[in-house]
Amino acid sequence: MQIDPNDWTISQPQPGSKGGKSCFVSSLNNKPIEINMGLGNPFGCPWGASSFDGDETQARVNLDMTLDDDGADLFRQIDEWLIAYAIKNKDTLFSGGKGRTDAQITDSYRRLAREKEGFRPMLRTKINLEKVRCWDEAHQQTKVPDSKFKYADIWPKLIVRTIWIIGSGSWGLTLEVTDVKYKENQMLCPF
Repeated sequence: MQIDPNDWTISQPQPGSKGGKSCFVSSLNNKPIEINMGLGNPFGCPWGASSFDGDETQARVNLDMTLDDDGADLFRQIDEWLIAYAIKNKDTLFSGGKGRTDAQITDSYRRLAREKEGFRPMLRTKINLEKVRCWDEAHQQTKVPDSKFKYADIWPKLIVRTIWIIGSGSWGLTLEVTDVKYKENQMLCPF
């Protein structure tokens, strides 16, 4: 799959509810940018959908997925494009952007393709468990599994939402899962 961020439109930063800022991202014709990963290899989902603080009542939570090589390359390319964009537009994006170095902007970016030595790259996304559309392997609509996708093979459709910037200087891109085809896998007994 090819995604060309050069075709993206990024709004001016808007104040956020918690003191940060966000920039809305859309295509040149003001339509949402969709990334459909439903045709390739499935992504793993070792932890399922969960909130940062473990609050089980939240509907909008994180969904981390393991990436295959092609998926990791796609999101690394988006990461590099975003960093270059932010460096070029630092005066607009960051308060006091003139005082921030290129290295500070790069280091404060929360990458989409997060890598840790010895593990597959991971993709952090958001998912609204009350609104996401789910599909089974036979392409029949179904509901969110009780496991909240833990250990499942998943094929997500993502929407690029916003660039977020928080007061501490950290920033990143929000990807939201709107549809997901999944296959639940049973955890095997290790004994």
